[in-house]
Amino acid sequence: MPISIYPTDGKVSQISVFGDWVQANPPSILPPPRRHVRQLKGSVIRNQLRRAPRLRQDTLLQMIFDSSWSVAGGNDVLGRRYELALIAIEHLAAVDGHGHWYVWLTAFDSPSVLDLPTLQLNQRGLNQVRDVLLRENPGGSSVLGPSLERAELAASQFSGSRRVLVCLTDFELYDSDPISVIQRLATFPATEVLALSLRNDPPSLLARSGVSCAQVLPTDDPAQLANYVIEAAHACTNVQ
Repeated sequence: MPISIYPTDGKVSQISVFGDWVQANPPSILPPPRRHVRQLKGSVIRNQLRRAPRLRQDTLLQMIFDSSWSVAGGNDVLGRRYELALIAIEHLAAVDGHGHWYVWLTAFDSPSVLDLPTLQLNQRGLNQVRDVLLRENPGGSSVLGPSLERAELAASQFSGSRRVLVCLTDFELYDSDPISVIQRLATFPATEVLALSLRNDPPSLLARSGVSCAQVLPTDDPAQLANYVIEAAHACTNVQ
């Protein structure tokens, strides 16, 4: 597990289990967020996606993002995982139904510029999602466990019975007990759990547990990542 040293100047020296030193910000010291300019043509990508499901009841989409240096350094598809997640969310929001989509976002580290409490995916909510997912992210750790705890709490507070969890990570985890964390992900209280493994093979334990898994390579069509999210939404809404 990484060891963090907090000197008086507010900077953090973090040494990984591989002996690499990384400069990061302590959890309570975050730089003011800056916004990315959208680089992908959302309308073109959305034309390649399966039609979003029409909801019969309120449904919560939770997304956990790995912002670690291993992901940012090459395991992220096109370096645009946040923007592709946004395109998927916009695609879901475009279809009316008898229920409403709700969204909850976080990253491995908290507080994070990606933290977003549960909100309804109406126009106001969609604007808030855009603001969060287009922010410049300063990076973070490779520890999944705490974000799973926050996701479980948010799921328990949601009044609806349909929930989708999407976890985007390369599974190069620094949790003290990564096997137990993966088991916790496999048993997450959701109608559908999707593990999107960036570059690396997803843990076999997840597939054996019935979790939907997909490997996303940097060379993949950008629409593929967004489409995995849409397919998970369909899997959730199709459950009787």
